Amino acid sequence: MGEKLRELVSRSPQALGYERSRWTLQLLREHLREHLGEEAPETDPGLSRMLDRLGITYSRGQGYTLSPDEQFEEKRDFIDGVRTRVEAGGPIGNHSESRLEKSRLENGFGSPQKRQRNRLFYLDESSYSLHPTNADSWSPAGKQPTARRGACDRERGRLLAAMDAETGRLFYRQQESFDREDLQDLYREMVEANDEECLAEERLWVVQDNAPFHFHPDVFSLLEPQVWPRAHPNFEYPRPPTWPNPMEAARSSGELSVQLVPLPTYASWLNPIERLWRWLKQEVLHLHPHAGNWSRLKQGVRDFLDRFTDGSPALLQYTGLSST
Repeated sequence: MGEKLRELVSRSPQALGYERSRWTLQLLREHLREHLGEEAPETDPGLSRMLDRLGITYSRGQGYTLSPDEQFEEKRDFIDGVRTRVEAGGPIGNHSESRLEKSRLENGFGSPQKRQRNRLFYLDESSYSLHPTNADSWSPAGKQPTARRGACDRERGRLLAAMDAETGRLFYRQQESFDREDLQDLYREMVEANDEECLAEERLWVVQDNAPFHFHPDVFSLLEPQVWPRAHPNFEYPRPPTWPNPMEAARSSGELSVQLVPLPTYASWLNPIERLWRWLKQEVLHLHPHAGNWSRLKQGVRDFLDRFTDGSPALLQYTGLSST
């Protein structure tokens, strides 16, 4: 009875031919008797007590977004493969590391004496404004927490950040807007920082969403030939109609050993750095008292992010990349 009930309540009544979209106690009792041959309590309170004993509760539903990306499974599996092989120290993708390295050496980049090592990063952008966001907080009984807002809310801040999945080290920019030049500068900083710390040459695999400027030809011109489009020739990078096709640039040889890994569209749950923005809101942006002081709010955001620029086990734990 218990397993049958758990399976039953996990399905919509409409999938079983009923008109209702949610189960009621009466409908459950009728279905148990008529279709499963089970004896159910004769009353709603009796069934409610039985459900409680079985650990089945009446709780609020939670919405979720289903990615419409036709290549969802391929992209998800590719990301999982990158992560697994980075952790194991093996080659990545359908094209071996030796083939990528040969291409780089033929074009004058890299050193044959250095061993190649892979590192995984997650990249994302976020925005915030001068007005504080509302959230629950402690207050005396009968007095609601307040978030003071100014007369205008024209100030906007943009954040661009990449997180090392091994160390929790954060590379970020904070300014009014971003373009491809800012992304190029961030990649240069990431590569230079890792070159200074490691005797082996490192290839950075950067998981990111489908913002068009992420895949502009000027960005690709700075990077080594890309694995993903070679392995998936039918893939098309997102771009405005006035931009040139980035596919040719993605096959060119640039100076930086960086591979761009596209997320499925509308699949933010596959990007752990999204949780960093939730942490930022919890500690800095919710109910903040700086509605009249934009400089002070920006400094608060900067102070929060600076906590992770030397690496952070706490950030890895918060984002679900580490259990310790």
